[in-house]
Amino acid sequence: MLDAWKAGDIESVGRVFREDGIGLRDLYRISGPELETMCDIARTVPGVLGERMLGGGDKGAAGALVRTDCVGTLEEVVCTGYRRSHPEYADAFAVHSCRIVDGITVLEERI
Repeated sequence: MLDAWKAGDIESVGRVFREDGIGLRDLYRISGPELETMCDIARTVPGVLGERMLGGGDKGAAGALVRTDCVGTLEEVVCTGYRRSHPEYADAFAVHSCRIVDGITVLEERI
């Protein structure tokens, strides 16, 4: 994955991201129906390059690597689909968007 990331091959990064999540689910059984619903929904959206569960424990989180122009569609589809699939969590989930930046910048301390 790191080699693909360094080479700018984001499609391969997404594929590995997805495969790793499927492995966690199938080989180690550390996912759950709520997380897998998020992943299943995300997988239907064009422009989603990969998706996976990101944490276990108290329902955890799901993440997706998405083309910038598809983020809004993904948010819409997840909000609609997740509420339908898990009405008991209709008001207890959130969708957050993050974007890649050019790394860390160290700011000089000003006194």
